[in-house]
Amino acid sequence: HNVISCVGLSRPSGGTGIGLGGNSNTVQGNMIGPAANGTAFLTPYSANYQGVGIELTGNTNTIGNTRVSGANVITGTYRGMWGYGNYTGNVIKGNFIGLAGNGTALLTGGAAQQATGILFDEGASTSGNTIGGTAANEGNIISGNTGAGIEFSTGAGPASFSNNIYGNIIGAQADGVTAVAGSTQVYGIYMSGGYSNNI
Repeated sequence: HNVISCVGLSRPSGGTGIGLGGNSNTVQGNMIGPAANGTAFLTPYSANYQGVGIELTGNTNTIGNTRVSGANVITGTYRGMWGYGNYTGNVIKGNFIGLAGNGTALLTGGAAQQATGILFDEGASTSGNTIGGTAANEGNIISGNTGAGIEFSTGAGPASFSNNIYGNIIGAQADGVTAVAGSTQVYGIYMSGGYSNNI
């Protein structure tokens, strides 16, 4: 896998781990934000880490696979994933977003939690994207963020519609029943915009 961890970039408007503006790409098995072990911040710790783990503006991309094969660990950034513009048909499944790669705890060796797990921002054609899945281990673990696990926002443009959120574990450890020690996540799913989405 790749270890994509950036320091020296101003948060929240700093750099991006992966900018996904193309179509039909696959992103699997990467550590985006944390150190190579997936459980700690880089050392020495700096509050100036990358702003966005994955920036999504393309179509029909697959991010992750299942939690036991091909999962990305996206944590230690300001926003785990940020989709904006006109994007459709993307699948985000089987990832650890906000927690360490063990799915049980926050990153160690630092002071800041990730603010937002996944943010779907404005877009006239933002539709048909899926977060999670219905097969075994396709749901994402989206926990340990300070704001929302998943947020749909209108921003300055049209609302997103007809997106799907299935089978995720939001706010808890990977077992779905145990609280995350030290987590201050406020919302599981927050929808300030959007319509005809399926949860």
